[in-house]
Formats: sequence, C-alpha cells, structure tokens
Amino acid sequence: MNASRVNVLAIDPANHAILYLGTNSGMFKSNNSAATWNPINTCLPSSPTIVNAIAINPLNSSTVYAGTGSGLYKSTTAALHGAHPEPASPR
Repeated sequence: MNASRVNVLAIDPANHAILYLGTNSGMFKSNNSAATWNPINTCLPSSPTIVNAIAINPLNSSTVYAGTGSGLYKSTTAALHGAHPEPASPR
C-alpha cells in the first residue's frame, strides 16, 4: 500500500479480518487482517480520491459507504474492484 495519510479505518462487523482504509490516496481493503492491502479506487469517482469517512452497514456488511470531499458514495458489493457505487441519497 502506498498511502500518504490514513484518515479512517473501518472493520467489517461480520468478519473482523476484513478491514477498510480511507487515505489521501483513495480507499484500500484487506481480507486478511491487514497482512496485505488492495486499492479499491475504481469504486470512487476519480483516483486518487481523499476518503475521510467509511461506514459499513452492521446488518449487511456488503453495503459500504465512503465519504469524500465530493460526496458520500455507496457500494452494495463491499467496494470490490469493478463496483460502481452511486451517490448516497440524503434522507
């Protein structure tokens, strides 16, 4: 992982081995308790995107939210490569 600054860490409530990092260089995911990290910037509108907030739905951990300077984004595929989250709707 080549991140300039870590802004936020989120832990999957259903599987504590799955971690998400929000950085000044985008978003990263680990499936193995931080042994390795993979960039998941394809999920965000541009790369690199500064990710300041991450939230994981506690009832369905496949739903992940990323807060950036350009808005709040939602993925229903756990922010995997190739996922295209839509801007989250305010309620």
